[in-house]
Amino acid sequence: MSFAVIELNDTGVLVSLDGDVLARSPGFAVLDGERLMTGAEAYGCARLLPRWTNNRFWHQLSTEPIPAATPALRHHADLAFAHLEAIWADLKGHAGSTVFAVPPYYSREQLGLLLGMAGEAGMPVDGVVDSAVAAAAGQSLTNTAFVLDIYLHCMTLTQLGASVQLTRTDAVTVSDVGIFTLWDRWANIVANQFIQTTRYDPLHQADSEQALYNQIPEWIAVNDGQLNQFDLVTASGTPSVQVTRDQLLTACSAIYPQIVQTLRARLTQGERASIFLTHRLRGFPGLRDALALIDGVSVAELPESAVNESVRGYADTITGRETVAHVVTLPVKASRPETETSASAAPTHLLLGSRAVAIGSAFRLDGDLSGGLRTGSDPVCTLYTDGQTVRIDPHREGITVNGSSAPGGTALATGDTLRVADTDLTLISVT
Repeated sequence: MSFAVIELNDTGVLVSLDGDVLARSPGFAVLDGERLMTGAEAYGCARLLPRWTNNRFWHQLSTEPIPAATPALRHHADLAFAHLEAIWADLKGHAGSTVFAVPPYYSREQLGLLLGMAGEAGMPVDGVVDSAVAAAAGQSLTNTAFVLDIYLHCMTLTQLGASVQLTRTDAVTVSDVGIFTLWDRWANIVANQFIQTTRYDPLHQADSEQALYNQIPEWIAVNDGQLNQFDLVTASGTPSVQVTRDQLLTACSAIYPQIVQTLRARLTQGERASIFLTHRLRGFPGLRDALALIDGVSVAELPESAVNESVRGYADTITGRETVAHVVTLPVKASRPETETSASAAPTHLLLGSRAVAIGSAFRLDGDLSGGLRTGSDPVCTLYTDGQTVRIDPHREGITVNGSSAPGGTALATGDTLRVADTDLTLISVT
């Protein structure tokens, strides 16, 4: 039988079977008369049917009574169970083993509820692992590392130690503002821009409002330029508007000082550390700029597959126990040296054939190399300067450095060969 991994993040529960993603199911529930919708179906109706919606059931998983309860939906655990049943319906008969990757803030009671619901649904659960530990396990690590993640209603920072083995040493909520609030702010920014430039208000009608909210998550993830075009796809047409990076930044800029302050409080003077950003933070305007204010840290973006790959790679450690345990330690040691690449060895340009382009502070490489090296709004990888070191964050599978896979944050040196889309690129230093 196959092996399933369920990454429990309510922005979109990531469901994988044998390494293949089957679903990204948001933690939403909408009640339409007697019919309960969950996941993507519920998210797609939340603005059309706003009278009874709930998106806090995974965040506040409990058996405490909820407002507007019904005989069948008494508390958040009832909603979470309905969502879990819907997820399991697509896995049932295929998955012989299941592992949950869970948020760092889940209590013992919430983990017990989760396992109880899974048992009631008939799910064969063989392991539970901290999602941040799993996300970092396959990366190049310093002795101290952090994973920054976001959920619908909070943002978390997990501190990891990797000098002997990879262990969660601390986990805190750095902000009670989650991506649900940010989606709302960004949607209002886009709507206001439509009103200012075209006098069209997409929030005036439920169908155009729903279309706007459907598009916001993916649009934010792929648009990080100074000027970004938003094409609102509706049944009546596709109006467009231009939105600046600075406008989008106003939605989240107040959160960044909290992140920086929390990180600085956990680092000793002169200590080097890795900060891993989950794929859910992709496209957040100004986040890397804020983290660059912290001395001695390298910042890398994790691929969507990070948790899934680590759970499969360390399946024996996670599942090989007499009873299901909450795993917060994996047999991984720091692999990145504390000393950085010397300034003289740091590359400055990327070379393809006879043409070189400057890396600068960050170069987002377009995957279409037929027209040469150029930046793209949906890059295959990002090369960026981290102090005196140049690093790479791959955004697609199959990118290698000197023939080996390149996890996020890999340091690059002059002379390295970067292979992208069956094409070899060379890192050079131009003085």
